[in-house]
Amino acid sequence: TITSDNEDQTITFSGAGSAGDEIMIIFTTDSGGSADEVITFETTLTQSAGTLTLANLTAGQYVVCFRSNGTVWIEKSRTAALS
Repeated sequence: TITSDNEDQTITFSGAGSAGDEIMIIFTTDSGGSADEVITFETTLTQSAGTLTLANLTAGQYVVCFRSNGTVWIEKSRTAALS
């Protein structure tokens, strides 16, 4: 949950999982600041579309899903969810 300015984060994966494993990450924002936040996905174990910018708004939700091929997590979807 993002609750103030300058909480840019890097998401690090500790392992590649087993083929077929899936993970879902849900980010929830808060308007506690004036700037957007940027989430970067660590590249060693992740094939991702890059960064995710979270808008500065109250209770905004973003969902990013990954699937493992046994070697790397591959991003399969991302969306801004209704709150």
